[in-house]
Amino acid sequence: MLRAEIIDFWYEKRTDAELAHELAKRANVRSQGDMFQVTETVAQEAAPFVFKYKYRDADQIREGSCQDWETEATFLKRRRELATEQEALDWMLHRFGHEWPHKGMALAMGTHGRFPNTWLINGIVRVDPDHQPLLI
Repeated sequence: MLRAEIIDFWYEKRTDAELAHELAKRANVRSQGDMFQVTETVAQEAAPFVFKYKYRDADQIREGSCQDWETEATFLKRRRELATEQEALDWMLHRFGHEWPHKGMALAMGTHGRFPNTWLINGIVRVDPDHQPLLI
C-alpha cells in the first residue's frame, strides 16, 4: 500500500469503442472455464467512466487510473440508488475525492504483465491515520 497525498480525483467518460472493448474482454473471461470460478466474479456490466487519481508520493506527482473493480461497482450501485447518473458521479467525487482523503486512505498499488514498469492503482483502502507515538 502507498500512503500518498491525494491531490485530485476525477472521472472521464469512456468512448463507445472503449466501453465495447471492456465489455468484450469481460464476456471473454466469463466464457472461459476456470477451476477457481473467477469467471463468476467478473461483472457483466462496466461503468461508462474511468476513475482517476492525481497523487504525490515520496518521489513526485503522479496520475493513475483506478483499476479497482470495487470502485466501479460502487459507482454502478450508487447510480441504481440515486435519481441520476450525475448524482452518482457527484457522490463518487465527494466520497473518493474529498471524504476519504481527509479521513485517511491508502492506494493499493501493483503492476501487470502487460505493463511491467507501470504502477497501477489496484485498490483504494480507507484507513485511519497512524497516531502511534515514537518508541524512543
